[in-house]
Amino acid sequence: MARKRKLQTKAQRIKEVGAEIEAFIEEQGEATKLQNYGDEHLFAIDTAGTTSKKAKITKDPAVWSGKFKPEKAKGLKSAIKRIQAKPVVVTKPKKTPVLEALWDAEGHAATPAWTKDVDEYVAPAIIKKKAPLSNAPSTKHKVKAVEVAVDGQSYHPEAAAHQAVLAQAQAKIEAKQKQRELDRAPLATGISNDYIMESSDDEDGEDDETKDNEDKPKLKAKEKLTRSDRNRQARHKALEKQLEHQRANKKLLKQINNVKTLESSVKKDEKVSANKQQLKTLLKKQKLEEEPEVMIAGKKRKVERPTLVAAPSELSGNVRSLKPKGSAMKDRYDSLLKRNKIEIGKTTRNKSKWTKFIPRHKYKDDFSV
Repeated sequence: MARKRKLQTKAQRIKEVGAEIEAFIEEQGEATKLQNYGDEHLFAIDTAGTTSKKAKITKDPAVWSGKFKPEKAKGLKSAIKRIQAKPVVVTKPKKTPVLEALWDAEGHAATPAWTKDVDEYVAPAIIKKKAPLSNAPSTKHKVKAVEVAVDGQSYHPEAAAHQAVLAQAQAKIEAKQKQRELDRAPLATGISNDYIMESSDDEDGEDDETKDNEDKPKLKAKEKLTRSDRNRQARHKALEKQLEHQRANKKLLKQINNVKTLESSVKKDEKVSANKQQLKTLLKKQKLEEEPEVMIAGKKRKVERPTLVAAPSELSGNVRSLKPKGSAMKDRYDSLLKRNKIEIGKTTRNKSKWTKFIPRHKYKDDFSV
């Protein structure tokens, strides 16, 4: 009996030890299970990024269970191979820009080749470039850089055109002489009767004002008002306010009744203002067509030159024998002045600076008497 008990206890002990060993092995396996797998089995990179694929991968991966499933391992291996495969970088060859000729053999502007490929109904792509800097117009007046002579100023003009230019030149000379005579004429001696009458009227007016000031009585000092006086003044003010309110209402009613007349007057005013604006723009255009004033010595003046035309006796019909009129240099200077490109200033002399010579050393002889 004792032998049977020993065997039973021994078998029970073996079972307990075996169970403990199995439990220890299982614990150790669970602890080191993740260490035995590589990175490619533990992690999966989703390149497509779709929700269905994420659900498939995260649903029941083989990594979470200890059992080996070959159908799942195949999918993991293919995914790992796809991730590990590096994409081949395709280098595009650099295209050298083809130079196109701007001019044809005949000298005309050549049309670029890309215009043939572009549809005529589709606007081509426009490359925006900064425009080159350009000088702003110096003057708003419509001044030509080079003035062309009229028909009457040619070497072989028509009779009518030549006579018109001669008349214009003569009128300019006469107007200049008249203005010169008026400027040089002495002042008229004495004083005109109109000026005397105006001055006497002013003096009489001043005397009347002084007399009125003298005749005015002195204002009395303000007396203290009683209660009844103040009440009377208050009633008077209230009555004046009431009357003013009534007048305003009456005026408003009158204006409401006269809406049509007011509307017609407004239309007339608008028409007058539109005409004024139109006249203003027209006068502005006319002013711009006239010769502008130029700055000469700090003052705005008009460049007045005589009309250059040959006399009938000087006209021979031959360019070589014709005596030239005017100067090309003067014409250039006048054009630059009118276009505000240059300004003639005051002539100033070059003044030499006054210098004082101070001796560096002093000697005894300088102080000797």
